[in-house]
Amino acid sequence: MSKALFEKIGPPLLLLIVVSAAGAFFVFRPPAPATNEIEGLLWPPGDPLPDFVLRTQRGDTFGADNLKGRWSWMFFGYTECADICPTTLRAMNRVADKMTGDPQTQFIFVSIDPDHDSPEQMRRYLDTMAPKVIGLSGSADEISRLARKLGIAHEPATNPAGGIEHTAAILLIDPRARRVGIFTPPHDAGTLIKRFDAIRRFVAASR
Repeated sequence: MSKALFEKIGPPLLLLIVVSAAGAFFVFRPPAPATNEIEGLLWPPGDPLPDFVLRTQRGDTFGADNLKGRWSWMFFGYTECADICPTTLRAMNRVADKMTGDPQTQFIFVSIDPDHDSPEQMRRYLDTMAPKVIGLSGSADEISRLARKLGIAHEPATNPAGGIEHTAAILLIDPRARRVGIFTPPHDAGTLIKRFDAIRRFVAASR
């Protein structure tokens, strides 16, 4: 190609190559979600959770390794909670129903009332309230350590009715056992799934 000819068609040709390459990149690489789609994202995620030892409602040991390789939805509450916990757990169970067949996702309820919520109590409660949710209970020290690491505060209620004051937020833990999202109420199942899918795509695109 002559110099004169290149000067005439070279820049447009170069632009076409760049645009084509960029187009190929976006065709073969899944696009990250828009900022307004990832409501609830916590980024950067920080270190993976240290190990802990709790027990499921079936009596099995459950620790940090059980979080790895799966997306975990985690909610802290207690079985004698009158309103927040039943509402949130039913919402989580509806999400689990809609996501049936996704082996990469699990739903977890951690009791903050270790004096009352034994594995047997958790099993009786969840079998009725949210059968697709894993219930975890254990020592006060282990539960408090896990809650602090995840930024979950809880304390005895100061109202005459008693109870334990706690958040209605659902935490999202990624397959590397890192907290990456928080879902605040109201908990509509369809909306929660859309937000989860957006965060999951964002995390995948950020690797």
